[in-house]
Amino acid sequence: MKQLGLALGLACALVGGCSSDDAPGSPTPTAGNSSGGNAAGGSSAGANLTAGSSSAGTSTTGGASGGAAQAGSGGVATGGNGGMSGAGGLSGGSGGAPDGAAKPSAGCTKPTTQMLDKWVRYTATIQNTEREYFVRLPKAYDPAKPYRLMFTFPGCTGKGDGAVPLFNAPGADAIFVGPSPDGDCFVYGLDSKDVQFFDAMLKTVEDSYCVDQNRVFTSGHSSGSWLSNVLGCQRSNILRAQGNISGALPGLDQSKCLTQSIAGILIHDADDPENNVSGGIKARDRLLKLNGCTTETKPVAPEPCVEYQGCKAGYPVVWCQTSGKGHSRQDALTVPAIYDFFEQF
Repeated sequence: MKQLGLALGLACALVGGCSSDDAPGSPTPTAGNSSGGNAAGGSSAGANLTAGSSSAGTSTTGGASGGAAQAGSGGVATGGNGGMSGAGGLSGGSGGAPDGAAKPSAGCTKPTTQMLDKWVRYTATIQNTEREYFVRLPKAYDPAKPYRLMFTFPGCTGKGDGAVPLFNAPGADAIFVGPSPDGDCFVYGLDSKDVQFFDAMLKTVEDSYCVDQNRVFTSGHSSGSWLSNVLGCQRSNILRAQGNISGALPGLDQSKCLTQSIAGILIHDADDPENNVSGGIKARDRLLKLNGCTTETKPVAPEPCVEYQGCKAGYPVVWCQTSGKGHSRQDALTVPAIYDFFEQF
């Protein structure tokens, strides 16, 4: 697919991060870790997926022979039969739909041998480039229970297993996917290679694990926040809500954004020297307009967050503006705030 976006050269290094878990079946860390996360070694278990070149709703062909292989003890595993071939493209979830019954994915009832509560490394091939992502299942994963699916995109030079550690939220019970950027930062244009990357990961994860397709979420810090804004524009028919930390709204042709509402929580520091708070405000204002919110707010937990009033039922917008934190990820605030925001749906 033709890449349409600008690769914005952000000077945004991921601050802090959670370590990947070095255990049998999980990636072996290597030297040369990037800021904010542990690099993953090539000897980890994983699945190869070759994504087609089509966008959402179109047919993908020439995929790898399988979905996500489960954890093994060495090399890069390949998946079973099926993969991305066929006439599906995206699974077509209704993530923008108001709360209701769960929509189980194709992976429900499929047993898994993947280690639980551990990051496990997988790969996908996008535009002839092997891309890395990590999957973390809940500690009591039940293949018959549809789980919320939460994507966590890191900042520039970050790694997928070092993104915002939403899995550390009290009572966290979801499937987490941590993608790594190709190079320094993600690419933010409409239909960019990273939108294709998201589509490929979503298809494989939904085919391999039990996902509630009505409750798929995206979140990210810095570069990952910019990409989450793009996904909120182009995939609001799939995503139920987005969580943003220190990001901005790229210069997109917003007439090409979907008109489906999407809930959002945005966290930004007034003193951020790398991504000015004005960029976060623009991203917030797009959601306010999309969801029909007023300018009236009321305080909500945790401080200093406020929720806008009058929004379309089921599509709240929460804004958390801090001060003195700079471009930091603010895990103490962001982890419980974003997870709890997602959990309400």
